[in-house]
Amino acid sequence: MNADGEVGEELDETDMKILSLLQEDAFSGYEYIGDQVGLSESAVRYRIRKMQDLGVILGFTCALDHDKLGYRILGFAGIDVTPGKEKLIAGKVGSFPNVVGVFTISNTFDMIAMMMLRNKEELAEVIGKIRSLKGVAKVDFMMVLNTHKWDCAIKMPANTKEEEGEIP
Repeated sequence: MNADGEVGEELDETDMKILSLLQEDAFSGYEYIGDQVGLSESAVRYRIRKMQDLGVILGFTCALDHDKLGYRILGFAGIDVTPGKEKLIAGKVGSFPNVVGVFTISNTFDMIAMMMLRNKEELAEVIGKIRSLKGVAKVDFMMVLNTHKWDCAIKMPANTKEEEGEIP
């Protein structure tokens, strides 16, 4: 791991292929992955454990349809904060159950919080909680009207050495 916490040099092309397969289906068995990358089951198990230990693999999850679970409102709260309070506010906002992500951004707002809510009452409650935090100067909410693409996890770029330069 380098000074920036990057482990890229410790991972080889096979590790990257394993990560890609896990992102497609986190329930892929070690034997299946081994068949795809040309390794034994135990070698795949070792590599996955190594990537967990390095913090590359943070966990395993499944994709859910938030709308079918009753979370009808998906949106972003743009938040302006008092200088020096960013980490404090991000931590507090991130602890709210309906908040699924908090990001410092370089735009109109200091940060945005991604939220999933069941109804307008939950929305009003969460926005009220954010507004009441000492250090929050302004909150604006942007509701998602249509979802054109949704990946529940950010996927690494698919390009491998042999694919570089190709346009899909």
